[in-house]
Amino acid sequence: IDYGYDYLSYSFGVNYRIGATSSVFARHSRGARANADRLIFGPAISATGGISDEGAVVDFVRQTEIGFKYRTGPLQVYLTGFHSRTEETNFDFGLGFFSNRYRAYGVEAETQVRFGIFQINAAATWTDAEITEASASPALVGNRPRRQADFVYQISPQIRTDAFTLGASLIGTTDSFAQ
Repeated sequence: IDYGYDYLSYSFGVNYRIGATSSVFARHSRGARANADRLIFGPAISATGGISDEGAVVDFVRQTEIGFKYRTGPLQVYLTGFHSRTEETNFDFGLGFFSNRYRAYGVEAETQVRFGIFQINAAATWTDAEITEASASPALVGNRPRRQADFVYQISPQIRTDAFTLGASLIGTTDSFAQ
């Protein structure tokens, strides 16, 4: 395999302070991942090792977020709404070489509360994701992507002193499809 590929990633954001304890923000970004070894099994690499399908080499992610931040004394709360569009070019022994596109939107909430030496961090994300294009099986369009749960959460209580920190994390998720 002998190919090279360049792409542009960017992120633009703004944060506006409403008052001493709160602010609002917005961000838009575009990034990507190169597929590298995943291309070996499909028609994207030519017999000479070059690229024969440039659309398969890089999968782009575009995301827009808007949110609210609140911090006062022992309490911090962050709420973020998001919308993203992603691509996936991959190989699966059952499906073969495929290319999918996805759309997702959702809400994420994060909080931190401190009471003396006790601290609790918690977060939850609700995501509504959908397959919008599926090359190997158009019947998949409209379904939730595999391994994408509707709801993911975590809670981490801690005891923090000058000498040590002791804590635990509980991470959970609703069901998701493996295949």
